[in-house]
Amino acid sequence: MPPNPNVVKSWRSYWSLLPECELRDRITASVRDTLGQLSDPFAQAFDDVCGKGSGKPFVNPSAKPFGNGIGKQEQEKEQDLLSAASQPRHQPPAGDLTRLDSKGSIPCPYDDIVATYHEKLPSLPKAKVNPMPKDRRNLLNRRWLWVLNTRKPDGTPRATNKAEALAWFRQYFERASENDFLMGKTGRRGDHSGWKCDIDYLLTDRGMKQVVEKTEVLS
Repeated sequence: MPPNPNVVKSWRSYWSLLPECELRDRITASVRDTLGQLSDPFAQAFDDVCGKGSGKPFVNPSAKPFGNGIGKQEQEKEQDLLSAASQPRHQPPAGDLTRLDSKGSIPCPYDDIVATYHEKLPSLPKAKVNPMPKDRRNLLNRRWLWVLNTRKPDGTPRATNKAEALAWFRQYFERASENDFLMGKTGRRGDHSGWKCDIDYLLTDRGMKQVVEKTEVLS
């Protein structure tokens, strides 16, 4: 359980990453029901996170119990999401001088990541920085949170502070530079004959698959 309502409020950016669907509604209702048993401040904090004030009704999880028309895999997925939602956000270790933003997260250093991309992949298209396209900022922020809040298969964190996360991106772009497909050394065919890899592609799940899943150091 979260120790105080402020921890609940720090879930906001994570909650916004969950796609709007029936599963999210059921998770929302279940988490709020649990927090409501603690005290009103916890429930109110969660309302602020998930936007109950928008007028969208909550779904009563008891009206549709587990196992009634839901497969085992979906049950496990829902339980995983519930568990993730109840965990506190990433906090830097003691002694880390990185400042947190108002949401309790280490702010994404957009310019630093783009500068590293330009340094390690000079042959790829340049990425516009000022002003940076909104879609690119969203991709960078999503990947930044992923690096700071996920673990490698061996259980160790990918990064625990700003310096380590930037080091991860540096290594990521270095590995991308060694990928013949991404560097255009394997040739393009048909409609893809003029395609070139860029930072936006590298930030997508598909682009990461080309790099991360083929690199034990980054997996």
